[in-house]
Amino acid sequence: DTLGKLIPMETFLVNLAGTRGNKLVKINMELEVNSDKVVEEIERRKPQIRDIIIILLSSKTYDQVNTKEGKVFLRDEVRDTVNSFLVKGKIKMVYFTDFIVN
Repeated sequence: DTLGKLIPMETFLVNLAGTRGNKLVKINMELEVNSDKVVEEIERRKPQIRDIIIILLSSKTYDQVNTKEGKVFLRDEVRDTVNSFLVKGKIKMVYFTDFIVN
């Protein structure tokens, strides 16, 4: 299975839920997509996509993102959430290239 096109997203830096701003998560991710058409769509809709991802990330607690299982679940959740409104193609996989909680 060959790697599809990768679209890097700008860094996400959000407060985690239930921490009163005491815990931040900093995430870099790349989106693997299945067609050139969806690359254009994602570039065009990046503000909307970033907004959806930020809302999703900031709804997570420290415990939800601090385990391997939590990160895998979050990766799939980001993919499925963004895919739910893409029309030109789909994200095959989300890769976290940086994931720091402090």
